[in-house]
Order: sequence, then structure tokens, then C-alpha cells
Amino acid sequence: MLLYLPDTQAYAIFYIPGLIVSLFGFQTKLSGHETMLTQMANFDIRNAKCSDEKDRHMIEMQVAGLFDGTEESTIRVPAETEQDPEEQRRLSLTSRLALRAATGFPEVGASLDAFNDYVRNPARDGVIEDLGTETHLPWGICVLTWVPTVLCLTAITWTGRPVWEELGYASVEQYFVLNYIQFVLLLTVLYPAIHPCILGLFKGLSDRITNKFLLNAVMFGCGILTLSLIFMTSSITIAALESYVLTSHPVFLLVFLLMLTCHLFLDYKMFWQDDDCLWSDLLSSRLD
Repeated sequence: MLLYLPDTQAYAIFYIPGLIVSLFGFQTKLSGHETMLTQMANFDIRNAKCSDEKDRHMIEMQVAGLFDGTEESTIRVPAETEQDPEEQRRLSLTSRLALRAATGFPEVGASLDAFNDYVRNPARDGVIEDLGTETHLPWGICVLTWVPTVLCLTAITWTGRPVWEELGYASVEQYFVLNYIQFVLLLTVLYPAIHPCILGLFKGLSDRITNKFLLNAVMFGCGILTLSLIFMTSSITIAALESYVLTSHPVFLLVFLLMLTCHLFLDYKMFWQDDDCLWSDLLSSRLD
């Protein structure tokens, strides 16, 4: 089983070009996503840029009209004649300020504050729910990134079918079934967490290192270390499963289950923990 370990370090070398591309992509993702969420958290319509300042008052009135409650009548009286929709719209725009003064509806400033609060909280929460935080990567996307690798391993497995007996398998069917199970584990459980781990490291280091050249150099080393470490633990997991199938020794089964549990926990931390926390926060806010 230990014969697998030296090969994992060689595999990491071949992924260096992809790692370099990932570092630039992650830097763009972090800066863009974090900027968007920060701007939404500090949003104020009064500070928003307007291409024509003459339209600012009208735009603010339109926005305030959505959050002042004047469109929601508490008393409805059936009319015998229908009013022209355009005339009703003009009347609503011209009389909105007078209606606020004569009733308990919020003033323009309070309505704009309500809109700001909507953007800062429900709208921002909706964006996070759909896109995740700046360090979140969807599990499905991470799986797709490793499909070429698994397809390459499939071809290697096919070329090794003539020597299945020398490898210790009981039959060629056992050889293919076991390798198929290994590919499924690599694609869905073992490899997907690599990119989220590197992205999380990039986020943590970027908050502490301001020099971009130094940050990229440190992240390059951390990326290679992450690749080597997860490749090594994945190889131990696969080798333990293969050794158990060939020898039926319970120690190999124990090692396989232990390593698989560690990878499943890592996947949960990388892909689904933020979703669980988000749903808990949303449920708590609605109950409150």
C-alpha cells in the first residue's frame, strides 16, 4: 500500500500549470465577490451615482413609493366608473407627498431607509444563498474539474487489463469493478475539496499579506502542499480499499473507513457547512 505514496508527489507536479491558473482565477473571484457583498452591506441609495442628477429626485420618489405603503389601501370602495390607468398613475405621483403628510405613512427618508435595509439584508442574503460566500465553490463545479483526470485514469486502467492476474485480482471483472469504485470515490469524495481548500487558504492569506508578489509566492507553495497532501490521503484511501479486497485483512478496512470519514468531513466543511449555517440564520430571522 505504501508504494502508492511516492507516486502522489509526482502527480502534484503535473498539476502545477493548473494551479497557477487557479490562483489567478481565485484572486479575481475573491476580489469581485467580496466587493459585491461589501457594497451591498453598505448600500445607501442617497450615495448612488446617477448619470443625470436631474433625475435623482424622481428616481428616489419612485423607490420610496415602493416602500411607503401608499399603494396598499386599507379601505376599498367599489367605483361605478373605471379610472384611466395613466391618470391614476399621474395622480399617485403628484399626491404622494400630500398623502404621506395627511396619514401615518412613512416620509421619503424613512422609505429610502427601508429600501437600504432591504438591499443590505434580504437582498444580500438572497445573493449569498444563490452564489454562496466569497470562499464558496459548488460541489458540482469542483467535480467537473476532475472529470478529465478520472477519464485519464480510466484509460490507464483499460491498458492494464492484460496483467490483472499479475496484480493479484481474482478475475478481470473484479479488476474493473474495483477500479470503477475507486474512480467514483476520487471524483465525488476525495478530489473535489482540493480547490475549496486552496481558495480558503488564499482568502486567509490575502487578509494578512498585502504584497501581491509575496502573496502569490506563498500561495503557490501552499497550493502545491495542499495538492500533495490530499493526493497522498486519497491514495491511502484507495490503496487501503484495494488491499482489503485482495487480502480481506480487517486492518485495511479500518484504514479505509477512517480515511473516507476524514474526507467526508472535509467535504462537509468545504461545501455544505455554510449552507447549513445560512439556513439556520434564515429560519432564526423568520421566527424572530
